[in-house]
Amino acid sequence: MGFCFLPALTALTLGQDSILLLFVISLSYMLMHKKRDGASGVVLALALIKFQYLVILVPLLLLSRRVRVVAGFALGAIGLTLASCMVTGWRGLLEYFRFLHDFNIHSGYGALNTALMVNFRGFLRGMGWASESPVYTLVAGAILFCVGIACSRVPDQANKSGLIFAVYIAIALVAAPYAHFPDMTLLLLSVLLALDWVAETGRETIRRILISLCCTLLFVWPVVLLILHGHYWWNSRIYLVFPLIVSCGNFGWGASAV
Repeated sequence: MGFCFLPALTALTLGQDSILLLFVISLSYMLMHKKRDGASGVVLALALIKFQYLVILVPLLLLSRRVRVVAGFALGAIGLTLASCMVTGWRGLLEYFRFLHDFNIHSGYGALNTALMVNFRGFLRGMGWASESPVYTLVAGAILFCVGIACSRVPDQANKSGLIFAVYIAIALVAAPYAHFPDMTLLLLSVLLALDWVAETGRETIRRILISLCCTLLFVWPVVLLILHGHYWWNSRIYLVFPLIVSCGNFGWGASAV
């Protein structure tokens, strides 16, 4: 299935670590599903290679009363931070964050092209908003985070935990300040969890149909954009996948709340 998913193929072609990120988060979910929450959190800390997603995902897990997962994550994060400091020193760690800040505000040659992102920030730039006010990004992130909070209030049921985690991943992707197209590979886990919920739901419902349709479109829509707008993903208006990801998250939220 992964080889039919354009973001995964793009990540493999470019040598991105999005595949590794997918493996880490999938392993963390598997351990969580097996009630090994502490180990799940420690494994999740390895996803700090793309920490912008964990800034959203970890608080949502805490609101879902996954306290042992968050505790394990904190332990793993402390261990990784200490290991990094042993290699680079505290100054090296601070220089890394300073580099990220400078790269974010740089507007010259080699600057960050936000129109290549699949989050709200990329959608704004792609739709022609010349100025990227952090206010818009923060407001959109807060709204999406509220959807995650609503999901966290759903009673803990075995047949819905996977669907809720799928929604969390979608929210973390579109609400993060940085989310490039190869990182959409994470949605492979969301698709599998959503389809598993669809298979367990015996009766035909409109939510079941909509979620199945969204999962299909996540495979098809990037390819359609590639065909219509360019020969390469970076000039195919890939920011237009943002509304689809948000729709998938909303349908998943609606299904989990019933």
